[in-house]
Amino acid sequence: MKPIEGWIVRTSISGDSEYWLVKGYEHPPGKVVAVPYRRRGRRLDPRSFHTPGSLEWTLTRLPCTGWPAPAIDVHRVLPVNPRLALQVRWREIPTPVKMLLRELNPDWAGLTGSWAVFQESSRSDVDILVYIPQEEVPEAIRAIARSGLVRPCSKPRSEHPVRGVVRRVLDSCITFGGEMSSYTLRLLRSLDARECTTSSEAIGVYEGLVEVRPLSPHDPYLVPARYAGVMRGEEIVIESWRTSYQELPPGLYRARLRLSVDVRSGTIVGQPDIGGYMKAVGVGVALA
Repeated sequence: MKPIEGWIVRTSISGDSEYWLVKGYEHPPGKVVAVPYRRRGRRLDPRSFHTPGSLEWTLTRLPCTGWPAPAIDVHRVLPVNPRLALQVRWREIPTPVKMLLRELNPDWAGLTGSWAVFQESSRSDVDILVYIPQEEVPEAIRAIARSGLVRPCSKPRSEHPVRGVVRRVLDSCITFGGEMSSYTLRLLRSLDARECTTSSEAIGVYEGLVEVRPLSPHDPYLVPARYAGVMRGEEIVIESWRTSYQELPPGLYRARLRLSVDVRSGTIVGQPDIGGYMKAVGVGVALA
C-alpha cells in the first residue's frame, strides 16, 4: 500500500529525523505530495517547507488541482504504515479511543500523528485514519453521536468557523469507564494512491460571501470534506482537507477560496485551506 492522505513519511536531515505528512490521494510520478510535520520532536508549521535545511522538495504543479504543491521523492523517505503503527501501539491507546473504533467497526483503520511516531504528550490527540464505504458513513456518524460517548473537550480543539460549536463527532473527546481522551478521526475517501486522473486549471482567488449547502449525506465527514456552494450566483463545490472545515452546517459564510475549474466538467472548486478561510455569518441563512 502506497502512502496516501494522513500517512507520515520519515527522512533524515543532518542526522535528525524529520517527518512529513502526506496530503491527498493523487501524486506526481515517483513523488508524494506532503508538508512538514515534525523535527527533533517539535511540531513544524506545514508551510515551513520554505525553511533552509528542510528535506529537499520541489514545488510541483498538480494537474488535478491546477495549483502547485510541495512534492518529495518517494525513494528518499520511509513511510510510517498507519495500520502497523496502530497494531504496535494498541495496548497503549486509551480505552475510550478503542471503544470508538469498535463502535465504528471500519473496514480499515490506522494510527497517525504524534502517537504513530512515539512523540505524543499528555495533551496529544489520538489521530485515527479509517476507511468506511461512503454509503455507510452517515449511519456510522449517527451511531457515534447516539452512543453518548462523545463529550465536550476541556482543552481547545481545532478552530471551527461556527462559534459556539463545542461538540463534534470527528474532532472531540470521548469518555468511557471514567477515562476521557481527545481524538481526531479522519474518514478516508480511498485507500489507493494514484496519479492525477483529472485536469484542472487555476482561475484565481475569491473573497466574499458564499452559501454552503449539503452536497450529499456523507461528504461533510470525509477527507476531503465537500459541500455545494453558491458564489455570486455561481454554483461551485467547496473542498477542504482541514479538520476545521469538516462538519460545516448549512448557512452563509464569509470566505477566501482558491479557485480551480475542472477542464472536462467545467465544475468550479473552491478551497480555503492555503491562504484562505471560512467564517460563519449565519447558520441556516441563505444568499438572497
